[in-house]
Amino acid sequence: LESAAAAAAAAPGAAAANPAEVAAAAVREAAEFGLTGSDAEDVASLLSSSWRAMRRLVLWKKSVQEFHFRQYLFAAQARVLLRLGRPVDVAERGLVFVQNFLAILAAREAAGLIKPWFKECWAFSACMSLIAAVTGFLAQRTNSPPDWDASD
Repeated sequence: LESAAAAAAAAPGAAAANPAEVAAAAVREAAEFGLTGSDAEDVASLLSSSWRAMRRLVLWKKSVQEFHFRQYLFAAQARVLLRLGRPVDVAERGLVFVQNFLAILAAREAAGLIKPWFKECWAFSACMSLIAAVTGFLAQRTNSPPDWDASD
């Protein structure tokens, strides 16, 4: 919101920024980030992001929203770490990811680009997603019989 007003004021010969233009610029910026205002977006898709869906976005739309792409990258990293049997690394990196992403969302909330309580809802669902993935992996690991021939 401030960046759109600053850009309009900085343009040579530009008239005073119209509130409608500033609002339209804020909506465009939110859309570029990946927040369209739907209620489904406040649920983090940290570990359920499909590479096929992301590939379709890149190929068909020729662009990817930052919000969804960051979650996709973390999901891909977490899947690899879980396949390597490193759930603690997933939990640690997930905590750092959530903290860093909350800082980004806080800046957008301060600028009025996201709905109230969006940041908190996203953080809660992101943490629950991480907990479900790590505990699910550990439960699956403890229920399977040990592989005694793995060292051979």
